[in-house]
Amino acid sequence: MRRIFGIVAALAISPALASQPNIELLKDYNHVGLQIGSGTTNEAWLEDETNVSVYTLSYAKSWQENWLTRFEYTGLFFHPDGYNIRVDRFLASAGYRWSLKDDLDFYARYGLGYIRSTAKEERTGRKLESDDHLLQAATLGFNYQLYEKWFIKLEGMYNYSDILEEGHGTLAIDYQFSHRWRLGGYYRYRDSNAGNHSNEVGLSGYWTF
Repeated sequence: MRRIFGIVAALAISPALASQPNIELLKDYNHVGLQIGSGTTNEAWLEDETNVSVYTLSYAKSWQENWLTRFEYTGLFFHPDGYNIRVDRFLASAGYRWSLKDDLDFYARYGLGYIRSTAKEERTGRKLESDDHLLQAATLGFNYQLYEKWFIKLEGMYNYSDILEEGHGTLAIDYQFSHRWRLGGYYRYRDSNAGNHSNEVGLSGYWTF
């Protein structure tokens, strides 16, 4: 974890590699967004393969083109037999982007937030367990403009708290339908404590500015 945070800190104080911004790529850092996805866990995570559903609400804003801020809420829901687990995450992060080429960006962010995990009995809704802690997160990613209106994102994120240590990788493809609207899909591999993991696919929608 310290190594990841050190890399992010070092990148944040180094100079930009290019100065001319790609306006279309910048829209990814200036948006109001919604992601909705679902998938399954491996058998070892919750005693069997379990359905998982997730949604994320995000607001992102860039400053002076290269400095980044992002605020997001993620709701993660597991549905094993007999009970349900809900994980709520609130995260505020800041970072920097580097224009490597006219059609390629690299970015890094570090964030602080809050995480809450709640388990409830499925039939009665009775609360079985609840816990909440401070959350830290580091994110590294690439944005690439494949064609005029097609975009590919490859992103890695590491989350750490007293109740969760998790890394996940995301591959996303988006299409800019209009000046404001961008829609797409994504695949995410989520790796949690003790080698537990899930595979998720979903849809994304963004209002860009």
